[in-house]
Amino acid sequence: MLKRPAFLLALLVFGMASAPAAAGDIPLGKWWKNPKLVQSLNLTEKEQNGLEKLFMDFQKESIELRGAVQKERLELESLLDQPQFQESDAIKRNQKLEEARSKLAAKRFQFLLDVRKTLGAERFNSLKNMFQARRAERMRQRPGGVRGGGAALRNAPGLETGLETGPDELSGSGAGKGTPGAAGQ
Repeated sequence: MLKRPAFLLALLVFGMASAPAAAGDIPLGKWWKNPKLVQSLNLTEKEQNGLEKLFMDFQKESIELRGAVQKERLELESLLDQPQFQESDAIKRNQKLEEARSKLAAKRFQFLLDVRKTLGAERFNSLKNMFQARRAERMRQRPGGVRGGGAALRNAPGLETGLETGPDELSGSGAGKGTPGAAGQ
C-alpha cells in the first residue's frame, strides 16, 4: 500500500521543473556583454559593470541554494526508496525541499528586480521584448514546431497518417506558435 503513495509523491517531487526567473523572458546569462544589446539599450560602462557585479553576486549565492535543493531532493529520494517510512517524515522532507526551492526562486527574482532597477522600466521592457522575439524566432526555426521532432515523426517510414502538414498548419496558428516549452534553467 505504501508503494503507490511513494510513487505519486516521487512523481510530484521529481516531475516539477525548477522555478524559472520571474520574467521568464530574460535569461540569467551575461546578455549585457552582447554589443548589439548594449547599443540597443544604450547601456553605459557603469551599468554594464553594475550588471556584472549583480550577476557574480547572484551566481555565488545561487550555487549554495542550488546545492541545498539537490541535497533536499536526495534526502527525499532516499526516504522514499526505503521499504517502510513514515508518511509524516516524507511530508516534512518535501516541505524542506520546497523551502529550498523557494529560497532559490526568491534569489532569482531579486536578481531580476535588481536588473530592472539598473535599467529602469522602459529599457527593462525593451529587453524583455527583445528576448521574447528572439525566443519566438528560434521556435519558428525548429523542425516540427515548438516541441520539436514533429517533422521526424511525420516523415518516419511506415507511418502513414494521411496528413501532409504539421499541427501548426492545421490549426491555422502559423508555424512556430504553440505552447512554449520549459525554460530552464
